[in-house]
Amino acid sequence: MTAHQLSLESFDSDQPAEAARHPEYERGFAEGRAEAMASVEAGRRDAIAQLAGQLDDVNFGFEEARTQILVSLRGLMTDLADTIVPEVLNETFSQHLIETVLDVAEYHCAEPVIISVSPDNHASIEAALASSQAMFDINADHNLTDDQVTISHQESQQIIDFDALRRSLRTALLGLETMERKSAHE
Repeated sequence: MTAHQLSLESFDSDQPAEAARHPEYERGFAEGRAEAMASVEAGRRDAIAQLAGQLDDVNFGFEEARTQILVSLRGLMTDLADTIVPEVLNETFSQHLIETVLDVAEYHCAEPVIISVSPDNHASIEAALASSQAMFDINADHNLTDDQVTISHQESQQIIDFDALRRSLRTALLGLETMERKSAHE
């Protein structure tokens, strides 16, 4: 019988033993590493694509909801502009006029205040201001509509035009949807 010599690794040295790697091991290691990197990159691309799809869904939902709200608001704004605003202005016209006239008269108490109104409003404005101690000269002006008044004194003239105010409010209220659409597309 022949004896074979057995070689054992020595642990007495401070230096690690340099193991020789087989070329097949090196090739397999490189292929595994490349495959893992490709898998990570594919996962990253899939996650980004999924996130982008979800963001598109959220954006579409937002635009759809926004459009529905604007359509609903359109009806409300039309009702406000066509019904409520004119009623409020008609109900408050006399009171606003009296407050404005009295403010002007208080500031310019030594000067006569000239109030020009439509012929249809002349008697009611004169009656409303009759109890005031201020000096008013109330004139009927055929060029003014029922919703217009001019208040004048030596230094200036103030025009109250509720019809123009009503039109401006209606335009502003109905223009909200248009402004929203313009800002959404910018």
